[in-house]
Amino acid sequence: MRFSPHNVGVWGFSNGGWVAPIVATHYPLAFLILKSPSAESITQNVLYEIEGSLREDGQFSDAQITNAINFERLMLQSVATNANWQAASAALTDAKAEPWFSYMRIAPGLPIPPPPAVLAGLQAALMYDPTTVLEHVRAPTLALFGALDKNVDTSDSAARLRSDFQAGGNHSLTVHVFSGADHTLAATATGFEDRPLMPRRLVSGYPGIVITWLRARGIL
Repeated sequence: MRFSPHNVGVWGFSNGGWVAPIVATHYPLAFLILKSPSAESITQNVLYEIEGSLREDGQFSDAQITNAINFERLMLQSVATNANWQAASAALTDAKAEPWFSYMRIAPGLPIPPPPAVLAGLQAALMYDPTTVLEHVRAPTLALFGALDKNVDTSDSAARLRSDFQAGGNHSLTVHVFSGADHTLAATATGFEDRPLMPRRLVSGYPGIVITWLRARGIL
């Protein structure tokens, strides 16, 4: 098919799953392809990633993981609300002595509370929820997930995508979840990207499903 500006779309992977829908709400795209997108807020996704990293390490108990997640949640809530800094400061002092502290997303030496400019930067970087944007996407969208993804909560994000698109009246959403696939859609038995099946390869069916989906819409 000859190139036409009416066939232009956007492909977003991982963090691009937050960015690409924003583009789609500003331009009349022919399609949107999202690979391993999170439909959760950035803070929700951060907590999911931290838990996955702690479990991958294998040296932490369930109680330790719960404590780590509760600490990170408290810090994120303080950033979001610019409140409860006394409790956050005390929790930070205690957390620094924990073996899981290096897994937290806390900048070394971060003052509590952060200076206004630093706080504003943290809020801008972390307090994004894609729900409203997703409800305004009008482009036909293909969303691809790995069932064993440790960076994105596949089950929750797929459900949120469906709900947000439905709420916005966009019924042109196709969601496909690949069993035995990680965040990059590589074949895996564990979901951890540093433990792919060897020889390393993409999961069966990808990227073929992308080509088939585009052809069905006359893009290719």
